[in-house]
Amino acid sequence: MYFDMSSGLHQKVSQTRRGNTDLLTDLINIVSRSPATYYRLNAKLSNPLERIDNRQVGDVKVFVRNPANYNNANNYAPLDTAVAEIVRKHDRQSIFVTDGELARQNIPGIVDPSMAWALQPFTQWLGEGNRLDFVVLSYPNQERLFFIFFTPEKLANAPNSAIEAFLEATADLKRNDSYGHLKFTINDYRLSKEEDGRPRNESGINSTLVDWVMDYERRGGPEQGFEHIHVYDPKVFYEYIEDFASGKFNGDFRPELDEKNKLFYQLLLTNEFINYQIANLAVEVQDISRPLQAYQDYLKCQQADTAMVVDEQGDKHTYWCNPYLNCEDPARCSFGPEDARGRRVAELFELHEESVMEQGGDGFSTARIAIRPVKNFNVDAWWETGMFRIDLFIEDVRYDEKKQDFELLKWPYKNTINTGLSESVRLAMRELKPQHKRIYSYYITYQQ
Repeated sequence: MYFDMSSGLHQKVSQTRRGNTDLLTDLINIVSRSPATYYRLNAKLSNPLERIDNRQVGDVKVFVRNPANYNNANNYAPLDTAVAEIVRKHDRQSIFVTDGELARQNIPGIVDPSMAWALQPFTQWLGEGNRLDFVVLSYPNQERLFFIFFTPEKLANAPNSAIEAFLEATADLKRNDSYGHLKFTINDYRLSKEEDGRPRNESGINSTLVDWVMDYERRGGPEQGFEHIHVYDPKVFYEYIEDFASGKFNGDFRPELDEKNKLFYQLLLTNEFINYQIANLAVEVQDISRPLQAYQDYLKCQQADTAMVVDEQGDKHTYWCNPYLNCEDPARCSFGPEDARGRRVAELFELHEESVMEQGGDGFSTARIAIRPVKNFNVDAWWETGMFRIDLFIEDVRYDEKKQDFELLKWPYKNTINTGLSESVRLAMRELKPQHKRIYSYYITYQQ
């Protein structure tokens, strides 16, 4: 936890208790579920973020809730330094308590209140898939107190994250009407599977495909962002897909499954539309035979042992002996971006016509994603394709700034309006608008 303890927060901290409401105490209680480290900002250029603990100030939890400790001694608040440090520790949850006013002792004059001082770190944080939340306490003079939650991607939707725990706890105490809440993420969607009553290993795969191929393994799912279907008889699989694409099985489906000409289906994509509205989806097919072989060679190369040879004179020599690279330099053991790139194959698969975003009663849009062969299915390209991957993309989105109340991130400041925070977030979200973003993959591999 990071605390801006400048004098501007003195009155705001004392006013966090309104009747039975003490949101700062609620916040501290939530954080106290796990070990936490506390920092305060100060004007010392050599140590702008000072760690505080019980040995220095007594009970830290009491110290940070005492309005008297928010005073002139800490009046230069290097907020940008704190945010940069939080973003650097990208794998941790962090919370920043501040009034949002950047003040640096080493910057002459007044800091321009319209300067988007957090644009770069916010862009970096959100661009890595992380989540940024603002809990905003507003006051009669239109000033603000912010609890800014930085949540790593791995915890972004976890119920035990600090922000979700805070929102739930304050709702239980009926205190959630005491603040405004804004959530920012570039992942405004979630994936799930709609079961069809069949065993998990068969659900969402065309029933005749299951009957024909039979001998296969299936791993992964929406939680992992992929499905891996490993087929033990590739010839049967190829022949089935070719017949399927030619319309041979149009009347051979289980009517209750509503499969029609769907190969893979029942992947639900829900657009929560907090910031972005999904505009278009797309599918691409990659032949991944070469990357898979290159990766297998890389793993074998790493496992190769050195070899000791005794020459005719009885002297021992140790060589790097790699049977896959003819005993060449071990530096040849590599697997880079170029090695991982597959070969794109057109005219094989596409989105089913039902795979469109539809508005639901909850205000969200949902698409039931299904994959089918294209009408002009290229049989020659199909037989030339090795193991492959079908990628689902969010091709484009619409960014709606009005969906969030950016006015909550602004406040009056010396005859003008301080827009530093609001512009930092607004511009970051506009810059990060997802385009051609891969969100799910079907991997099809074969027994070698």
